[in-house]
Amino acid sequence: MYGITLNRKSPISLAKQLHLAITELIHSGCIKEQERLPSTRELAKELCISRNTVNEAYDLLITEGYVYSKAGMGYIVQKNLIFQHETPAVRSKTNNTPCREIRFNFSLGIPDVRSFPFALWNNCLKQAASGLKNEDFAYSDPQGYAPLQKEISAWLFRSRGIQVQEENIFITTGTTQAINLCLELLKTENKVFLTENPCYYPVISALRRKNFSMHSISTDKYGIDTREIKRFASGICGLYVTPSHQFPNGSVLSAERRIELIKLAQERDFYILEDDYDGEFRYRHAPLAPLYSLCPERVIYMGTFSKMLFPALRIGFAILPQHFHAAWKCLRRSCDRQNAIHEQAALVSFLKERKIDIHVKRMNKIYEKKLHILLESLKRHFPCPTELLGINAGIHIALQVGTRNFDEHFYRKCLEQNIALSYFPCSSHQKEFAEENSQNNILYLGYGAIEESSIDSGIALLASLL
Repeated sequence: MYGITLNRKSPISLAKQLHLAITELIHSGCIKEQERLPSTRELAKELCISRNTVNEAYDLLITEGYVYSKAGMGYIVQKNLIFQHETPAVRSKTNNTPCREIRFNFSLGIPDVRSFPFALWNNCLKQAASGLKNEDFAYSDPQGYAPLQKEISAWLFRSRGIQVQEENIFITTGTTQAINLCLELLKTENKVFLTENPCYYPVISALRRKNFSMHSISTDKYGIDTREIKRFASGICGLYVTPSHQFPNGSVLSAERRIELIKLAQERDFYILEDDYDGEFRYRHAPLAPLYSLCPERVIYMGTFSKMLFPALRIGFAILPQHFHAAWKCLRRSCDRQNAIHEQAALVSFLKERKIDIHVKRMNKIYEKKLHILLESLKRHFPCPTELLGINAGIHIALQVGTRNFDEHFYRKCLEQNIALSYFPCSSHQKEFAEENSQNNILYLGYGAIEESSIDSGIALLASLL
């Protein structure tokens, strides 16, 4: 009757199944308003169930206002209960973009996760789980797990030469979160925020979402051009910079410009957001001292473990001047409050036992070898003249091939050949980046994700598409 079928093996009771089935028939209009439902005896017989089951279902319908009972008439459907469902459009499989198997992954910002010691990390996770106390599983201070703050402080000293008190370290879910929270702290009416040009695109996106007045400062082989900053006599609230390995063009901020930048921040009363992008991977020269070590009261230093360890580990940190502490905690409480406790605790032992030092040293050798293979392949396959940028640090390089412009058509050809590249005009933020900053003439090649054995053949195929 009514096409109702009941499933006797379902964990849902027969009465509830019957109630749901009749409700759906009323919504769809199959059972009309003011229509009389079958008697309990009739429906019980038709569906081979007890009358008590039907009575229970009808009682639910009455309670929810779908039907009412009338002496001598039985159970009658109420008015105005038809509810038309909108069926979402289902795309034909033939219209979907085919999922491609990427053979040559030259994407930016992806480390070599195949080389990460996951067995060792899993042991750290197990040890962390057994060592945590009951109170560690409650809501914690939005500043982060105190033992992790302590170990990050010790690690920064031995790896970067930064002396920082642990109470100034704030744990984040990565650099992007740190940037967003810092922008909230620094936003000031009638003041401009300065960025590098070109710039890490999430910074531009965040500035626009927060309605900042912003201006970009050009970069060259010595990093951000401090001469352009001098044009702003006053009215600067902050500046974002990647001095260790400028993203994406790869320059290292010179010592002279570092001093100049600090002096400008002091004289003109603004804060520097220092993103230590790829600062841990160096191949030819020892890293210069971070801006933070030159002027802790004017620099907010941001770091992440995504490149050193693996991107799915959403742990980073920011070092804040003391007067920002309370405001930061308030902002963090209003977003996600805290990081996962297990991963913070596991990272404590990874830092304390210096497993991270061993891993970073090993990855430096792996990336340096990949870089060597990449540079040799470019010499062999790419046309001249080719200018190389950012080859002394990080896990990507930039190159300019004559006067060639890498347009959307070129990147589509690459994708058709199963080559993955970053910073092309095919996605919204990348198109915005390329058009506004006139970087269509530079090709960016990441070598973190690709295997050594695939680099040469990938570059040869890429060169054939030029």
